[in-house]
Amino acid sequence: MTSKISGKLIITSYKYGKFHKESETHRVACFIADNKLEYIKVIPDEQVLPAGTIVTGKVTNVVNNIPAAFVALNQAKDMGFLSLVDLEQAVVTNGKFNGKLKSGDEVLVKVVREPMKTKDYTLTAKLDMTAKYAVAHMGSGNLLFSKKLSAKEKDIILNYLVSKAIVTRDKKLIGMEDVDITIRTDAGKLVAEEKLDVLLQDVEQTTASLRRLISQASMRTCYTVHQRPVTWLSEVWHELHLCGFAIEEYVTDDFTMLQTLKELVHASEADKIRLHQDEKISLETLYGLTFKIDELLQTKVWLPSGGYLYIEPTEAMTVVDVNTGKAIRKGDDSEALFYEVNREAAAELARQLRLRNISGMVIVDFINMKSKENEHAILSYMKECAKADYSKIAVYDFTRLGLLELTRNKKSKALHEILR
Repeated sequence: MTSKISGKLIITSYKYGKFHKESETHRVACFIADNKLEYIKVIPDEQVLPAGTIVTGKVTNVVNNIPAAFVALNQAKDMGFLSLVDLEQAVVTNGKFNGKLKSGDEVLVKVVREPMKTKDYTLTAKLDMTAKYAVAHMGSGNLLFSKKLSAKEKDIILNYLVSKAIVTRDKKLIGMEDVDITIRTDAGKLVAEEKLDVLLQDVEQTTASLRRLISQASMRTCYTVHQRPVTWLSEVWHELHLCGFAIEEYVTDDFTMLQTLKELVHASEADKIRLHQDEKISLETLYGLTFKIDELLQTKVWLPSGGYLYIEPTEAMTVVDVNTGKAIRKGDDSEALFYEVNREAAAELARQLRLRNISGMVIVDFINMKSKENEHAILSYMKECAKADYSKIAVYDFTRLGLLELTRNKKSKALHEILR
């Protein structure tokens, strides 16, 4: 994208099924540009453990032929899947670890991936503390570098850390035999800016935090959450950037979210944060968020011309049908009408895939056109529209039956899986 689309990030509550007994309230972050919803993130509630969370879990079962252990993460018995590969550095808090886990062991684990559909949490016993320029993780006293750093950058950083008595010339950490330090790619910027003291702070802070976590874990009860990162806002920033969107203002009616924004938004953008306090009209009503989100849970999506999309997710794939609907063009130029509706459908489909977070295989039945030139034009336009997404969309070609095939990478649950 050549230019950014500016808009507001609205953080508020959305009640799904508000006219039913089983209605549920979710916090949502919605990006609105020109009064149009372009992005939505359902903010995980406190019961969900986001990726990066470190918790003391209890081993409930060990299956050696997989090999894996199943670990309970809380009193509600939310389960996680822990591979038994590379457990050398595992921390068992209620006994001595002899290299093998057994039922009843209380072990420190980190959430790698949140549960999806029937799959449990994915866990690892490899603990780490991450900062912008360095990562401290359990190891054997080695200094490691990102592969993306140049040889010159690595030499400058190594020489600096040697001068500070952090590491030896052969990249062995001094007095830190129980951890490894990885210097991240962004540290290369500090070399150019001659600010390696910032890197040193990250190295010292991450190492101290990791050691403190491990030393205190044995004094905490099972199911204690030792670290719970606020990952959703970082994900929002990253995904909006990939879509070509820029936040001109943060607006919320939630005091908790207000504090989160004040803590995480950079000081240079603090003036962009606003608390909505109008008692006459709610934030949700002001921007019509309930209506906009409800539309995303419907199968039919109307187009400006009067045509519509019919979007139907199935277990194996998502099927999309394009129809002329109420679209009318004077005269007998049906080919031009079909091309116009198909072009609108391509743009709206790309938007719907992003908003609904639909992933996997998608089959699209565009309106049949006689002109192969028009068909190729729709294919090219679909590829162009698909670029404005935070998840990779691969647009292939029309099949012999005239169906367009595309796929979208899965990063998290689809919207209808969360809100239904």
